[in-house]
Amino acid sequence: MRVYLAAIFASSIFVGAAESNSVSVRIGDYLKNNNNLSMRELNVLYLDGVREGITTALALLPDGTEPICMPPKLALTVEQAEEIMLRFAKDHSPKADTPIGVILYLGLKDAFPCAKR
Repeated sequence: MRVYLAAIFASSIFVGAAESNSVSVRIGDYLKNNNNLSMRELNVLYLDGVREGITTALALLPDGTEPICMPPKLALTVEQAEEIMLRFAKDHSPKADTPIGVILYLGLKDAFPCAKR
């Protein structure tokens, strides 16, 4: 059951990325609105929800199947998530309409790769 829930969650991130009318924060808007305090607060709040969703989904996966291998005692903060997301965006130049959830997920995969199984 856990595997199915995690798979559904993970796939929903990418399905949302494909839909042009989905309601999500895109990296172009996130970067553009970074200087507007009200929008920045909303963006960080949204990012925190994405961070929580990804870490929860990872916790539901059976051992040995995780696509991201964060240290067991790491409590990923929204500030760390933002740093990882922005570093990935800077290094990989995603399209402006890419949802930040996709960028954070890929950034976490880069930052915390799993050993070859």
